[in-house]
Amino acid sequence: MAERETPGQRIRNLREAAFITQKDFAERIGVAPSQLSRIESGETKTISSDILIAIATEFDVSTDYLLGLSTFQKPRNVDVTMTGLSEVAFNRMVNGEMDMDVLNRLIEHKHFPQLTKMIRIYFADELEYGIQSRNMMLDVLSDAIMEFPTSSEEVEKAKREDVMLFRAQKFAPHEADFERIKNIFLSILKDIKKDMDEKEPTSPPVQMEFLKKLMGAIRELSLPRNPPSPEKAVDWTISQLAKQITMSAETRKAYKRAFMMSLHDNGKAQGKK
Repeated sequence: MAERETPGQRIRNLREAAFITQKDFAERIGVAPSQLSRIESGETKTISSDILIAIATEFDVSTDYLLGLSTFQKPRNVDVTMTGLSEVAFNRMVNGEMDMDVLNRLIEHKHFPQLTKMIRIYFADELEYGIQSRNMMLDVLSDAIMEFPTSSEEVEKAKREDVMLFRAQKFAPHEADFERIKNIFLSILKDIKKDMDEKEPTSPPVQMEFLKKLMGAIRELSLPRNPPSPEKAVDWTISQLAKQITMSAETRKAYKRAFMMSLHDNGKAQGKK
């Protein structure tokens, strides 16, 4: 079993995750840097309530979390209105009318925020423009494939199959939004069932070690890099499209062929200039 963090370790982890120096943080909470250093190192065994409250306020965590009495970071006395829940919804949660394990798994799922946004768009009837844009993109890709010169019947056949696949992906404005909502929701249900079958627990509060790793990865991504190869750039583009459009493996391959053909044409055109 992992050792429980001391209050000093928790304070230091929170400060480092926020990229604040000891000197700056000491000024914020009104203590000397040497006093903060002793608190973080564990040399100071008892932290005054004033300092504890000041630290908890700065990081928006509970004093229980700082003292190691709870793994739940956020203060518990949150105003219900801050959650955006209606009175009926809150009462159903408190009165045990809902399965909280299932509700937690739904809310924690990585695609749940996307699902709620899609439902909001569906009710607001704002998706039609997005579907038209998507269908136009499929038409452009279909035209690009058909215009690409071929020298064999085998390639010509592959072109026709890709175009048929693209056309099959087109949606009428009023069916696309519901279809995507259904697909996302079914995907979430399958993942939740798998987790429950495997007795996977719901996630604990975010740990500071994870936050530090995440921030490190973000900083690393911001460093200058060698430009990717055309194929890697296409793969990345398709991966981003796949977040917005449900794609089968065949559809991904067809997109890749279309993009690579387009890049090939552009390269030839640039070479002629």
